[in-house]
Amino acid sequence: MSNALQELTEEKKDSEKVGFDKEFTLRALERLVDKREDLQKQYDDLAAAKPTETDRFYGAKLETFEMSRVRQSIESIERKITEAREWYELHELEGLHEESRMLKRLTIALVVLTAILAIFTAFLVFGIRI
Repeated sequence: MSNALQELTEEKKDSEKVGFDKEFTLRALERLVDKREDLQKQYDDLAAAKPTETDRFYGAKLETFEMSRVRQSIESIERKITEAREWYELHELEGLHEESRMLKRLTIALVVLTAILAIFTAFLVFGIRI
């Protein structure tokens, strides 16, 4: 897990839910996106400083070791961004699960109330006094 996500996860330990909430995810994404942008600028600077060379067999642009290291760091940050989004999705699924349980209970309560009202209506129609 990345240092940024690890720091944020330590702040989150007292939470009851497993996933990350909206504010937590936004903070994590802001940090990761800023870091990715900085690395992309660094990669672009390295690419601009180096004359363009191409592989004579494949025609692909060649990267220096430093450019390759920065590119791999960018890819790692993008994986962490995806991971943060997945944790947020997990949080949302947990919320939906709780809401569906609540709706189930409310539906049962409404069915019971409807049955009670139907019984009282039948008493009124047939003139039965309680």
